[in-house]
Amino acid sequence: MQSASSSRPARPTEPERWGCLIPWASSTHGHGRIDLLKPKTEYVVGREQSSCDIWLPWGNAISKTHCVIRWDGDETRASMVLVEDLSSNGTFINDAPVKSGNNTTKRLRDGSEISFGLANRARPYDHKFVFRQIRTDPGRGRGMYTGVDGRYDLLSILGQGSFGTVAQAVDRLSWRRFAVKMIRTGVVCVEPNGQRSTYGERVQREVEILRRLLHPHVCKLVHSFFEEKRLDLVLEYVPCGNLAEYMRKNGAIAESQARIITSQICSALVYIHSQGVVHRDIKPANVLIASQNPISVKVADFGLAKAIEVGPNGTPQMQTQCGTPAYAAPESGLGFYDYKVDSWSLGVMVYQMLTTSLPFPVIMGRCVGRDQAVVDHTALATRNVSDQESCFEYRRCDTKSNLCVTSKGKHFIGQLLQYYAAARMSSREAVAHAWIQAAESQDSVPDSETAAVGTSPPRLQVLNRSGLRLRHNSSPRGSADTVIQFSRSSRGRVAQTLYAGKEKAAECG
Repeated sequence: MQSASSSRPARPTEPERWGCLIPWASSTHGHGRIDLLKPKTEYVVGREQSSCDIWLPWGNAISKTHCVIRWDGDETRASMVLVEDLSSNGTFINDAPVKSGNNTTKRLRDGSEISFGLANRARPYDHKFVFRQIRTDPGRGRGMYTGVDGRYDLLSILGQGSFGTVAQAVDRLSWRRFAVKMIRTGVVCVEPNGQRSTYGERVQREVEILRRLLHPHVCKLVHSFFEEKRLDLVLEYVPCGNLAEYMRKNGAIAESQARIITSQICSALVYIHSQGVVHRDIKPANVLIASQNPISVKVADFGLAKAIEVGPNGTPQMQTQCGTPAYAAPESGLGFYDYKVDSWSLGVMVYQMLTTSLPFPVIMGRCVGRDQAVVDHTALATRNVSDQESCFEYRRCDTKSNLCVTSKGKHFIGQLLQYYAAARMSSREAVAHAWIQAAESQDSVPDSETAAVGTSPPRLQVLNRSGLRLRHNSSPRGSADTVIQFSRSSRGRVAQTLYAGKEKAAECG
């Protein structure tokens, strides 16, 4: 009998496993991986130690005899694993109950998440595992697993997203830790030319592109294993979580630290762009923290990355729309685009690092909460906004907090958030920007809440959750500097835009 809460003996000698249950690393139970060993094909799961093969002593959420996991014993790819639910609190596969009417059995597929009992909101991962079906390769002899399992020992689940599940693993040869991203590849996609292909075919074409990326601030792809309906990517293990988690725990990041992080990301973007690759999903969750003191980050999750294509006029461009909407450049949904979609996303992320907010709280002139907002790039692109003002949600300057942003920092963000890609700062230009180049001792916080945005500022046209529209050409009101002044009203933050001495204000309640 295996216990999920006790210390476990050494891993079994190959090829005894036909499968395993990999726990979440964030589980408070501290359980280890549960191996399903040959020749046994049926495992009873529950909290009654005397009658169960897998003992889960986690209170009444687990039934005495909770479920049975059965393998048909087939060593080929046609093998099948079934789960029979015998519990009162339910067994779930990918959050769907196994029980459905009179049917108490459901197929458990490789890479699926299995949950025992009702989830505890305070500890949602305590009862969850990811099932891994393991096959041997008869052509390579006894003890040789196929794919990633032939070399790496998967230990615990680190995270899960739309593109797959990430597990912590150990290389059996070097005993070094790695992250393994497990991707189901059977999903059918429609290519830009209308042809249908599986997601795996699309990813496989791009794996070789990503493997050649070698940079200190890019998470390295070490190995890739492509099998039927499964792709496993072995990646460099980055131990300190991601930037989104860090900000959720610690709030806004001091400008000096944010500048170091941004400088490293810019360096990575310059490199990947020079290799003909666009990331297309730059956001805090895709920036991993390698160390906190000194701060060092790595750009990761190239699930949406794509090799750039050259258009008929010789300029780099792409057509497929993707990315996280809150960070996606306006042009990403309007046709051809290029490397500068990453610049826009970086601008949104830098703003978020400094303020903990997304920069676009206004939707078609109506202020809404971030959780209610929707992105409408088309409406933004076609709307006549030349004489309208918007809410600019930099936090008020407070000398007792780290939310003050220097004029160089504001100018840096503004140059990245140019609505038109042609006017937007590239990653190479961003590296050379004064904010990135300036030493910490040269930073100064404005004494007042009024700051000019650069020496030759663009005119503010619109600020929307889905896009900040700026232009450098002269405006009908003249070419006077645009100044953004921050103040507070009873209804909320107010951004006042001054055009050559004429003041107008927009309020965000």
